[in-house]
Amino acid sequence: MKKLFVFLVAVLLFAALMPVTGAQAEGETPYVFDTTMPVDAEIVDDVNSWLAENAPAPFPYWAITYAGETDELGDTFVSLVAVDTDNPNEKWYLSDRHVENEPGEEDHTVIAWMGSVVVHADHSVSVFSDGGYSDEAQSNNALKLALPVFFPEKDGGGPNVRFPWQFGKSMMYGVRAVHAAGGGGAYATGFEAVDFLGGDDMGAGVATNRVLAAATGEVDYVCQDSSTVTIRTETPTGEFYIYAHLLDNSSLIEGYTFYQGDTIGFLRYGTFDNTCGYANQQADHYHLHFGFKPASGSFQMQNCILSISTEKWTCGTEIVSPGNMLKNLGSTLTEGDDASAYSNQMSFFDYLLMGGSQLVQTLLIDHLPDHESNAFLYAIYNAVNVSVRIARVMVYQNISLSWFMAALTFSLGVKGVFIIAELVAFGLKAFKSLIPIVGA
Repeated sequence: MKKLFVFLVAVLLFAALMPVTGAQAEGETPYVFDTTMPVDAEIVDDVNSWLAENAPAPFPYWAITYAGETDELGDTFVSLVAVDTDNPNEKWYLSDRHVENEPGEEDHTVIAWMGSVVVHADHSVSVFSDGGYSDEAQSNNALKLALPVFFPEKDGGGPNVRFPWQFGKSMMYGVRAVHAAGGGGAYATGFEAVDFLGGDDMGAGVATNRVLAAATGEVDYVCQDSSTVTIRTETPTGEFYIYAHLLDNSSLIEGYTFYQGDTIGFLRYGTFDNTCGYANQQADHYHLHFGFKPASGSFQMQNCILSISTEKWTCGTEIVSPGNMLKNLGSTLTEGDDASAYSNQMSFFDYLLMGGSQLVQTLLIDHLPDHESNAFLYAIYNAVNVSVRIARVMVYQNISLSWFMAALTFSLGVKGVFIIAELVAFGLKAFKSLIPIVGA
């Protein structure tokens, strides 16, 4: 009993002496000190009331980076960041830059939390997404543990994560290589980032400024200012990807789902300097700031694996260093594969399987009591979709279908001739029956 008492006293002393940060250290009530876009004062008041009691991170200074339109239920999506700073008057950035401290002091990431909430009609607030910060969001459930084939590792990308630009085109791997994206909040908890650059003067083989979805995902965070928009998406299996330096468009809103290969938007040209994004580049150049979470020191897109330590991509037998070009071949290719067998455009099978999964979701899953997002259904869809695509590529590359297509076309043509003949005969017979018999 005495040992237990000594142990409890030691624990209490340790807790009392531990340094605390943010709102706990300052003793200041968390509040919204800045917005990157115009936000209704009532929304700000509702968020402030919620932060005072339920701030998801212990920091006093919060900023609203997006507030959507109020829907028919009176709900409003709001994106938030916690800004880790001692001075709310100093400039802060979401990504690409960070606040420089005094000489001799260690620089630090100024965004400590990045997520979204929903402000309801009754002025209550609930968390929409915390970007995987909570223990619950980061834990694997029993279903995922039981089905590792359908639910791969959440982080680290994979061969089915595509490069976010057009098939057959290239973009330059930025000279900053792998970087923590400065103030990018989620980057402080496992995220890294790379830049993909292009320009009008870089040749016909370089991708345009159109950004495509690397993976299917729902927008769960938005940062919008007068220059650019940054979004974060969450895939059905819990992976997060960040796309920065986008021009604003109607799809860059919380809750919108981009399917893999969909156009997310277009990148801004030239130099700009604002809270949600920063770039110092030529007037005819553009770049995508792409954020991701590596696993075991690497991140994979298609057949290319990025080493976080060496900051180089390995694409088959080719090594791509910062400042060199990465080509989007559209799939996981090995040496000797025919790239023409692959396509980044959605196929008939994609639409068929996607429609089937959404039909089951709408007609069945959504009507079950206490249902949750059906990640299992989407995982099955992805697995079947990949299987169909692999089968199609194998058939394309290993079996010549020209004779089969010729025979099929011939047989259909002959059948068509007979059908037309039968229709003509039926028409003549019907017409003849309508002609009065002479002398009747």
